[in-house]
Amino acid sequence: MSAAPEVADELVDEKIPTTTAIAKFVPIEQLLITLETAFRDKTWDMTDPEQKLAAKEAERKFVKLRGRLEKSRTEEKKDVLERGRKIDGDAGGFEKRIRTIENRIASEIKAEDDRLEAIRLAEIERNQQRVALIRANIEKIRLTPGRLMHAKATTLFDAIRDLPIVDPTYQEFMAEATEVREEAMRSLTRLMEAAMAREKAETEAAEQKKRADAAEAELAQLRAEKAAREAAAPAPEAVRAEPAAIEPENKAVDFVPLQRPGPRPTPRTLVTSTPSGTDSFVARHLAHQRGADVFAIAGAPSSRLEPGVPYPGDVAMVAAITDRFKIHDELAIRWLQQYPRNS
Repeated sequence: MSAAPEVADELVDEKIPTTTAIAKFVPIEQLLITLETAFRDKTWDMTDPEQKLAAKEAERKFVKLRGRLEKSRTEEKKDVLERGRKIDGDAGGFEKRIRTIENRIASEIKAEDDRLEAIRLAEIERNQQRVALIRANIEKIRLTPGRLMHAKATTLFDAIRDLPIVDPTYQEFMAEATEVREEAMRSLTRLMEAAMAREKAETEAAEQKKRADAAEAELAQLRAEKAAREAAAPAPEAVRAEPAAIEPENKAVDFVPLQRPGPRPTPRTLVTSTPSGTDSFVARHLAHQRGADVFAIAGAPSSRLEPGVPYPGDVAMVAAITDRFKIHDELAIRWLQQYPRNS
């Protein structure tokens, strides 16, 4: 559509025919006809600032014409009161025609203003949401170490690996986000190292307890086996006293290596007093090696024996000691010979 010519008051054609009978209304009607011709079907692109200004200028012309009409109507009523009804009627019709186009232009202007305001408010809301999201992400990074104070090392490793990367989407908050992430990384690293040390100590303690339990179970099994052997052993033979001279401690001990199986030698009775001298050395050695004394190998401890109660024979005694302490027969016999006999 071609643009309508600009219309000013002084450019109104005075030859334009009018319908009013009021002389003062003739130029007003002529100007109205001119404006109607120019703007009745005129539209503007309100997104174009220049066209929007042109629309506002057109609106101003109609507003000015309406003010001129009101002034002329007032003047005519003063001069001709009897013609007031006619004047008001004509003026009302003119005003209606004026407002028809004026309101349409105003509504288009307002619609564009409303659209621009909606865009502005939407942009504000989007920016607020963006800032809130960035703030939430930064706070999540900041709180990560606190949530994992007592976590396992593997969980802390995963948290370090999964820390969000600070990228350009953080925009004006990139510096703050970078600082918070680096501090969280340092805290998580310290927590992971502490967790690794704690879990290592717990593992070592568990393994140590496992070994202790196994040793205790093995000891209980050895005790059970010893009790079973004692229960299955034959009743001790009658022990008779056998005179023998007690040789000095520093004298070399002559013995014949034990042969198994063989005839049982005559049993002998061991003294029930606490051993001394070389005997005490043997007792300490046995206690250091196995936590027992030589008397416990053959039966009950010496402190619980009554004088003259017979022990099993030498063969059974040596067999018990060699089996318990895993030593040679010669050493077992030497240990036994270091204990004096009863006379």
